[in-house]
Amino acid sequence: MGKAIKVILLAFLAVLVVFLILTPFVKTKRKVVRSVEINVPAERVFELINNPRNWAKWAAVDSRCTDTKYYYSGNVEGRDARLSAESETCGNTEYVITKSTPNEMVAFDIFIESSGLVGKGSITIDPAKEGVKVDFIDIWDLGDLAFHKRLFAVMMFDSMVGGSLERSAQGLKSLAESNQL
Repeated sequence: MGKAIKVILLAFLAVLVVFLILTPFVKTKRKVVRSVEINVPAERVFELINNPRNWAKWAAVDSRCTDTKYYYSGNVEGRDARLSAESETCGNTEYVITKSTPNEMVAFDIFIESSGLVGKGSITIDPAKEGVKVDFIDIWDLGDLAFHKRLFAVMMFDSMVGGSLERSAQGLKSLAESNQL
């Protein structure tokens, strides 16, 4: 029994040493992109992405966050429009539109209160065969996270953030093509 515990402890220490050695060399800046083609004019998509009050109608929401409350401030749409999502379960996040180019793109900062992370997001609109191609882009620098959180985030980032972007892209497509607002 004593020998088995020593082997387990040595294995754990070996894994810990490997993580400690490799972590400084892991790129902490992460970019995730998801795209969708939407069969509507660029104006329709821009109308839905330029006003944060429309985001809850198409953006992915974590199903665990049923207590989320949304607050809006700043401009109604375009630059300096703000959306704050507050949740006891999932924490607080703020989105601030930093750039808005009609029928082409909306860029925004993302602030996650619990981790102190600040990300950059954008949604771009480009012509496509039938309608438009919309790219959802998130860029995060995970370097300020604690070691264990950074390591987990780096390994799981694309699937976690990418899944959310994919659901948002599909939500935007459904709403835009339904002609509802």
